[in-house]
Amino acid sequence: MTLMFVFTSVNLMLDNSENQSVGLDQVIDISQYDLTDEQVTALAGSRASSGNWLHQVGGIGSDQGIVSRIGSNGDLYVAGNVCHGAGTCSALFGSTAIYANNDIFVARLDTNGTWLWIAQTSGTDSSAYAYLTDMAIDSFGHVFVSGYYKRTKSWGTISETASNYVDYFDGFAARLSSTGTWSWVRTMENYDQGYARGIAVDSNQNVYVVGESKLYYGSSSYRYTYFPTTTSTYSLSCASGCGDWYFFPWLVKFDGTGTYQWSDRLSDNCRNRYMRDVITDGNNSVIVAGYFDSTLSFQTMSTTSSGNTDIFLAKVDSSHSWQWLTHGGGLSDDQPEKLAIDSSDDIYLTGYNWAHASFGPTIILANNGGFVVKALGNGSWEWGTRVFFGSQGSERSYDSVVHSNNNITAVTSRYIVHLNSTGAQQWYEYTDSINMRSLSLDSNETSYITGYFNSNRYFENYYLVNNGSDDLFITKWDRDRDDDSVADRLDNCGDHPNGNQDDYDNDGPGDVCDADDDNDGFLDVADNCPTGDMNWVSNSTTDRDNDGCQDSGEDTDDDDDGIGDTFDLCHPTGLLNWTSNSWTDHDADGCKDDVEDLDDDNDGIDDLSDMCSHGNLGWSSNSTTDHDSDGCYDVSEDSDDDNDGVYDYLDACSFGDLGWSSNETTDHDLDGCQDSLEDLDDDEDGALDINDICPRGVSYWIRYVPADYDDDGCRDSDEDVDDDNDGVTDHSDFCHLGERNWTSTVSTDNDMDGCRDLTEDD
Repeated sequence: MTLMFVFTSVNLMLDNSENQSVGLDQVIDISQYDLTDEQVTALAGSRASSGNWLHQVGGIGSDQGIVSRIGSNGDLYVAGNVCHGAGTCSALFGSTAIYANNDIFVARLDTNGTWLWIAQTSGTDSSAYAYLTDMAIDSFGHVFVSGYYKRTKSWGTISETASNYVDYFDGFAARLSSTGTWSWVRTMENYDQGYARGIAVDSNQNVYVVGESKLYYGSSSYRYTYFPTTTSTYSLSCASGCGDWYFFPWLVKFDGTGTYQWSDRLSDNCRNRYMRDVITDGNNSVIVAGYFDSTLSFQTMSTTSSGNTDIFLAKVDSSHSWQWLTHGGGLSDDQPEKLAIDSSDDIYLTGYNWAHASFGPTIILANNGGFVVKALGNGSWEWGTRVFFGSQGSERSYDSVVHSNNNITAVTSRYIVHLNSTGAQQWYEYTDSINMRSLSLDSNETSYITGYFNSNRYFENYYLVNNGSDDLFITKWDRDRDDDSVADRLDNCGDHPNGNQDDYDNDGPGDVCDADDDNDGFLDVADNCPTGDMNWVSNSTTDRDNDGCQDSGEDTDDDDDGIGDTFDLCHPTGLLNWTSNSWTDHDADGCKDDVEDLDDDNDGIDDLSDMCSHGNLGWSSNSTTDHDSDGCYDVSEDSDDDNDGVYDYLDACSFGDLGWSSNETTDHDLDGCQDSLEDLDDDEDGALDINDICPRGVSYWIRYVPADYDDDGCRDSDEDVDDDNDGVTDHSDFCHLGERNWTSTVSTDNDMDGCRDLTEDD
């Protein structure tokens, strides 16, 4: 397999004189076997903003980018060392070539990467060296740098010679105008070694420099560090009684013209102490960082290390009053690197621990490795983070910047890491072992990184070809690993494309990577209202069905049974974990039939009394629709509307009396009409009971003359013993079908034979 990489244009210094560019139309094939798995992953997964650029400067000597800073107008400044260890050589900065020999450089670029000017030291002594350690920019674009040098070096027209000419270094601080002209140089002279480690400038253009000098109290010529100016020389002594050579740290203040203001020795103990950095805050207070062992005492303050060398921080205000001193570290060695400060004047420090380390009583960093720690402006430690990448425990954190939201980006020699405002690591990116040393931010919070590399390397989409020793680089770097055109520094979901940056609950992570978009404590994957009400927490009181929708405002079905609350007759206390359908909720009223619904068909008749509990829907039982109130709809489902036991199609009184049952006693003719109250012809013979001599006689026969000769309601054939109703029983009546409606008496039927004398008896 071969990985294909297309590179945007980048200046590549391939030799001492030729400036080459790799264009977009050129492709380099790289076998997967030429890369480690980590490199393949980093390169395949990383993307950079299309506005990024990278410059490389390198020749036969060692060229190192040490520090980059952004000026108030947005221009970029980069400084470092050039042509070290190779004799006189050249280096090309854009179209400008410089010639140097163990020198430092300072360059200014606009943020598009255009070189504006380059300044350097120079000299004719091939054994002379100058090293740059730090740089600061004031509000007018003037540049202040610190470092150390030996023998004789020139800063433009200003020449300085170290006090011990042959072998030892003196520290220096120097100023460049905004146009790149050296204005002044101040040296820190010692009999032995001396170094300026860091430089800072406050809002009044006062300049602060920290460093250390190797001093010995035994002789007056050995015990002082001197700060000469154009008119006077000021000195600072080591602690009295030191019978050997020790490095003593110091802080010196100059005004913007290089005039000495004051200096403080930062150790009263006869032990080696070292400085690393200095920075100013919004109140023009000065914070310094260094490292020490045993007990460190100065300016009436004191602190004691936890083991070998520990880190110390100290603060002095603009009135030259020391405020506090604190330390952090463990049983092994601990060293700081660079300071940063945020808009609240809180302090951030990078560095390295060789073992476990503590910063205050609660912040413990396990194992060894780089770190970022935060201290409040009062000196109390706020948090600490071990910058650690798998097995890469040896990564030293070199520099950091603070974003407007107080997130932090830091660089190690090989990694770029991003932390949130509480120190939690958000992401990191591997850079193929280039040595990053400094990081800066412009007003858009785009990063600029400088450093150096000593073999062919990859950085993002750039392939860097080394020219034999250290080559320096400076790059504009806006990471956008999800390729959504939003830089990672601004992207609320760095691994997921979301160009619109939606963040429904404004909690930081964007919606596409926020597991709980509305911050209700309910994960989106199970939340029926993932972008619902906010400022509430889902629990059994606020969200009965645990669906992530707040019952009081957004959940239209609080018990999640499929029936909206407006139509749910069991809202708000209905059963959970079931779904309304024709089997579980016959009338779709939101009440589960087998447990909570007392009227499954919602006809107004409780199921216990309802003969059709799962009957017709859409009607209500009343005297018109349900004559017998049995819960069965008379029109379509009740076959016995009056519930008398006689089907309606056989019931002559289908809407008859209630509360009785048809049988031979109550309903002689079983016609569904109750004999005692509603049936006028109990035996259904056609003779009304009031006229029927046999009202409960034989049933279901037709009353007519052949069957009931005397029309008395008694069937002649089997129940009427006097068919002609003359008072003579048929078996004694010689005229049993004789005249009707008369009565046999002596006067009407002399012989009592049932034949009427007047008309039918002979």
